[in-house]
Amino acid sequence: MFRFGVARVWKLHSGFHCQFDDDPMQRLFSISTRLAPSALSKALIGFIALVCLSLILATAWQMNQSKLERVATARIAVSNIVLAAEQQAQDTLQQADNTLRDLAERVEQDGAAGEQQSRLTRLMAQDLVNVKGLQGLFIYDAQGNWVANSFAKGVQTRNNEDRAYFIYHRDNPDPSIHVGSIVESRNTGDMVIPVSRRINAADGSFAGVALATVPVAYFQAFFQRMDVDDKGVIFLALNNGDLLARRPTLTALMTTNVAKGDIFTRYLPYSDSGTAVINSVVDGVERVYAYRRVSGLPIVAAAGISSQHVFAPWWAYAQRSMTITGIIILALVFLGVLLYRQIQQLITAEGELNIARNDLEIIAHTDSLTHLANRRCFDTALQQEWGRASRNDATIAIILLDIDWFKQYNDTYGHLQGDDCLRQVAGLIGNSLDRSGDMAARYGGEEFVILLPETDLAGALKLAEKIRSSIEASCIEHSSSPLGRLSISSGVVAVNAAEKNRHTAALEEADRLLYLAKTKGRNRVESYTCDLSEQASERIALEQELRRALERNQLTLAYQPKINLTTHTLAGAEALIRWNHPTFGEVPPEHFIPLAEENGMILQIGDWVLEQACRQMGVWRKTCQPFGPLSVNLAGAQLRQTNLLERIEQLLTDNGLEPGCLQLEITENFIMSQTQEALAVLHQLKTLGVQLAIDDFGTGYSSLSYLKRLPLDILKIDQSFVRGLPEDTHDAAIVRAIIALGRSLQLTVIAEGVENSEQQQFLTSEGCEQIQGYIVSLPLDAEEFRERFLLMNLSDFSDSTAAKPPL
Repeated sequence: MFRFGVARVWKLHSGFHCQFDDDPMQRLFSISTRLAPSALSKALIGFIALVCLSLILATAWQMNQSKLERVATARIAVSNIVLAAEQQAQDTLQQADNTLRDLAERVEQDGAAGEQQSRLTRLMAQDLVNVKGLQGLFIYDAQGNWVANSFAKGVQTRNNEDRAYFIYHRDNPDPSIHVGSIVESRNTGDMVIPVSRRINAADGSFAGVALATVPVAYFQAFFQRMDVDDKGVIFLALNNGDLLARRPTLTALMTTNVAKGDIFTRYLPYSDSGTAVINSVVDGVERVYAYRRVSGLPIVAAAGISSQHVFAPWWAYAQRSMTITGIIILALVFLGVLLYRQIQQLITAEGELNIARNDLEIIAHTDSLTHLANRRCFDTALQQEWGRASRNDATIAIILLDIDWFKQYNDTYGHLQGDDCLRQVAGLIGNSLDRSGDMAARYGGEEFVILLPETDLAGALKLAEKIRSSIEASCIEHSSSPLGRLSISSGVVAVNAAEKNRHTAALEEADRLLYLAKTKGRNRVESYTCDLSEQASERIALEQELRRALERNQLTLAYQPKINLTTHTLAGAEALIRWNHPTFGEVPPEHFIPLAEENGMILQIGDWVLEQACRQMGVWRKTCQPFGPLSVNLAGAQLRQTNLLERIEQLLTDNGLEPGCLQLEITENFIMSQTQEALAVLHQLKTLGVQLAIDDFGTGYSSLSYLKRLPLDILKIDQSFVRGLPEDTHDAAIVRAIIALGRSLQLTVIAEGVENSEQQQFLTSEGCEQIQGYIVSLPLDAEEFRERFLLMNLSDFSDSTAAKPPL
């Protein structure tokens, strides 16, 4: 059940308040905030919050400054380490290059054969002693064969034409130094860095390579003397990312490439030196790095100190700072709580007095059951709003609502559930109001009223229909209602306040309209306008007379036969409703059926038609020869009734009829617009054995994929397509298509509105199975139908001279 509290305070422009918040805690808060102690409480809370925030911000700033200082110190330290590593690499490799340049020039000038080979060997042995960091010096000819080296006499090296440095010099005339990736020495088995120069012949062609090897261990021993932490790193790498030396060393040093690391991808492309905090691509450790390109060499030197080592002292400082700040904040909060409680005691004492006064106002102006405004509050508000609207020449709307068959609801379910029902309806009404100035009240019993300032009739009608729909959609069970669920009726008035001399006149008009809605079947909205047209008056009169038509036996059924075009025998009949009014005369169904659908009478009328048709069919089955089914038009509202299947079963049983004796016709547009629940009823009727037909087929918007899933037996071609046959080619094409569709879906096709033999011959030739129309007979009353079609042998129903009704 909905519980709708009066949470909205409805304020008139004059300042009058008729509704109050019904939550005591909220009332206490709203009152206390207007008291002087409340301002003191807020000031206290604000001051403590400001002090705490200042402490937090100061601590955070101080911690951030300390962190920046730690990073700056680390950047300086690693920059110095990188400078040392760069200098070491540059000195070692530059001396090696000088030695190789001298050897290459000697070979280019004097060759390397005979005595010259011996001199070169002695010279290389001497250079090896003089140049720190070299493991060996070598001369290779153009085929990669050993010519001379710095090792002891008799030590020879194998052919090296497969080495990358040899291939580089052979294929490139570059005369400068070349530093290659780490290789394993074929003489010592050590990992070495090859440093080489090209040797040219007199004509400039390739004549060989001068090579110096630097042990990786040489640089790594130097790195070990540098001051970095346990997780720190120092390395040399080629420009392509191949590592040359690293501390700590790696098992796969010779095959490790760091070109995808941030130093090579993010920083070196834009600067030859710098510092950065990044994660290592080798071990994933975050470090503060410094990096430099070694001047004159294709080498990068880098060093890093782990962030853990850099920030360890800072974390200790940060923990101390946060602990001290936290203790201070807790002390301030504790002090603030003590002071706040003292202030709140003052607020509570004064607030309780105001709550008592406020409760009295609530009791005086609120309905205790629904928590809406009561009648007294509404009348006072209406008077004040009426005066304001009169001065401003504004429009006021009033909606008077009443729950349908509420006395029967109380009798059926008891007063306790009746009270719950009132609360639920009040909640739905309150939730439908969108504007703060609108007011809903319980006017008495099951009546509610809504005041809508500055609202025209269209806006009021929209709200009234919204409320009616929401109550209908809530599906509150009401077994004593013809609808089987709770519904509400409304009277809506929208007038200019200056045009009515008394506000009570508007309420009286709303009450009259509410009564009119009740007399028209309930579950509807009636409205007032100052200029009701003559057509609207006639419509109202027709609606009122229609309600009395059943009681006065003014409604009758007429029966129109259907003929089988193959056997020329009676294939069934259709029951058609007629209304003969003593004043209006014959009222066409197209005039009163829409009215019945609007005011809800269609349920009573539709049930009456079903009952009369089944009763008459039962009489004919007992006294005459059996013939095809009797068809009855089924209204959409009937199909939505939950007890439709049970009602049809009861009528068939009471009149001794088989289900196949009854045929139900439903319009195409209605079937295509229904929910799965309504369509499920069609399948249940089909299972029962009742025949189902689509009436007026071709005038709607059927989806063929949807149509084939429906449990249908018959397609009825609308007379608007038959009328132009056979001359109208468009009508002829449509009729042919419908007949072909019916044949493919194994449905019986009936053409209605057949008036002449040309139409009959066309339909016969196209394969239509049954016809219905004036060419056979006008609709007849039960006795005429019996005499003309049930007591005689049918030989020819093509009498085109049959009398036609006036058009």
